Amino acid sequence: MTVSHRRSTGSRGVASAGAILMAMGMFGACSPSGIASTPASDQGTTLDARLLQMVDTRGSDTTLIDAVLNATGSARRSRAALAIGQVKVRSRYVALRRLLTDADTMVAANAAFALGVAKDTGAVTSLARA
Repeated sequence: MTVSHRRSTGSRGVASAGAILMAMGMFGACSPSGIASTPASDQGTTLDARLLQMVDTRGSDTTLIDAVLNATGSARRSRAALAIGQVKVRSRYVALRRLLTDADTMVAANAAFALGVAKDTGAVTSLARA
C-alpha cells in the first residue's frame, strides 16, 4: 500500500499572492503621490540608469560622472562615488578625495570605499585626514 504525501498549495498560494498584492498597495500608498512609479522623463532617473549601464559595461563616461556628481541629491553623489571606484576612472580619483569631506556621511563613506576598491594609493593621506 502506497501513501501519497501530496501537499495542496491551492489556498496557500492564493493567500500568498493576496499578501504580496496588499504589500504592494501599502508601499504605493506611502509614495508622495500615492503611486509607486516615477515619470519616465525624470532627469535624475535617466542619470541613474546611464550610470548603472556605465558600471555594467565597465565603460568610462566622465561627462556622465561629472553630471551625477553635480546633482543635488546626496544619494546620486554616493552612487557616482561607487561607480568611479568600480570602473576605476583614474581621472576622477581627485573628485573622490574631495568627497571624503562631504557633509553627507554616506557620500564620504562610499568615496572612501571606492578609493579602496580602486586601489588608489595616492589617497592614503586624504583618507588619514578624513
